[in-house]
Amino acid sequence: MKYFVVTSKHHEGFAMYHSKVDKFNVVDATPFGRDVIGEIAEACYKHGMKLGLYYSQDLDWHEA
Repeated sequence: MKYFVVTSKHHEGFAMYHSKVDKFNVVDATPFGRDVIGEIAEACYKHGMKLGLYYSQDLDWHEA
């Protein structure tokens, strides 16, 4: 593997990282309670892998 791409925020509004702006995220809204994107970023850095993040900014169903 040379790179890893993950959806960090889907158009339905759920974020896979901690956000002070909206509680609809993996840290505040789930029992998992950890920043998935932060953990993935650290692992990619550790292993020299490029990381790409998909962030749906144009459409947010959560805010509609």
